Amino acid sequence: MNIFLQGEIEMNLEFLRQTYCNLTYEQFCQRCGFTESQYAIDKFVIFKRAMEGILSFDSETLANLFGE
Repeated sequence: MNIFLQGEIEMNLEFLRQTYCNLTYEQFCQRCGFTESQYAIDKFVIFKRAMEGILSFDSETLANLFGE
C-alpha cells in the first residue's frame, strides 16, 4: 500500500466530507449552473448518494483500489 496515496485520499475524503455536509441544493445549482428544476433535484440526489457511497469507504481501501 502506498502511504503517500493513502494520505492524499484522506485529505480528499475530508474535503468531500466538508463539501458534502455543507452544500445546499441552492449552492449545488449555482456551482453546476443549473436552474432549480426537477432535473437539478434529480442530479442533487445522485450527487448526495454518490458522496455517501464514496465516504463509506476508508482511506486504506481506496488507496488499495486506486494505487499501483
